[in-house]
Amino acid sequence: MYYSYGYKETSQRTAYDGEISLPAGAYDFYPYTRCGTDEQDIWSYGNAHRMLYVYDQPTINKNSGEYEGDIEVEINNLPESGSVTVYYYFGDDEETAEHYTYTAGDKITVRESTKLNVYLLVEGDSDKTHKTEVIERQYVIKDISLAVTDDDFHNHWTTYYNTNGNVALPENENIGAYIASEVSEHTVTVTQIKSIPRGVPVLLNNETTGTTENTNVTGNLLIHADEDVAVEGDVIYYGLYNGMMKRVHGTISAGKNYLLMPIAQPQGAPQLNIVINNGSNTTDVNDVKNKNAEVAGEYYDLTGRKLQQKPSKDGIYLKNGRKVIVNHRRK
Repeated sequence: MYYSYGYKETSQRTAYDGEISLPAGAYDFYPYTRCGTDEQDIWSYGNAHRMLYVYDQPTINKNSGEYEGDIEVEINNLPESGSVTVYYYFGDDEETAEHYTYTAGDKITVRESTKLNVYLLVEGDSDKTHKTEVIERQYVIKDISLAVTDDDFHNHWTTYYNTNGNVALPENENIGAYIASEVSEHTVTVTQIKSIPRGVPVLLNNETTGTTENTNVTGNLLIHADEDVAVEGDVIYYGLYNGMMKRVHGTISAGKNYLLMPIAQPQGAPQLNIVINNGSNTTDVNDVKNKNAEVAGEYYDLTGRKLQQKPSKDGIYLKNGRKVIVNHRRK
């Protein structure tokens, strides 16, 4: 008995010794018997012609386990033959999972806990398709730990932005994350959020002692500068500077978070004090002291002049040595 693979007219016939070892590839496989003498070189072959597909097992470049932040996974060791289609699918239930064709070199982004299953669909004789053994990987994506130092804060505030994954705030370190939820002529109101979603620009405060369950970032007015932003024309920008939002002239540096003010917004003063939204009529803003405002219950304007009674107009005042905002519309 002999065998060959390739075109039966030109392929090399090899004596069968009980075991056939073929390298990876696709084959037309033929068994032969030999008749006559070497000089006659008479061969016969039966109807046992088969299409054979030999492929190495695909590999996945990341092992199962826990990862901090989004990861990219690649499938390697793929066959080059067009007779094989590579699929991957997410989820535990193959019957209901969505399947995708994979192209060599593609990156699969994993952003949450995911089971990744990989297999080959191999075409066989009579239009039959064979599925190879499934290779499975289980990934658990953890929130990224917040990495800031005291040097990052100026007058208790700094900006933060991360595109690699959701960010968990450290416990027992009095750090809070805030979105900008409202802007007026002299203030920007910020609202605390529980954690920092991927790709959401925020302000951090390193004196936050309270916690929140709020996860809503809808309406966040902060914008992240992926590259330098030139301030031109009538557009009004505010950036964080020494614990307040100051109007920017020139360029906003890449990596910073900023406010883009609509043209209809009153320009007001060249700075906006940061007000933490805590649901009350009067909200502490900064820990800025004023020597003329030490008497409990007395109000002073921002120039240090004492008021004879509680302010009747909305605005920012000094009371008990602290900046406060008075808003009569919040009842």
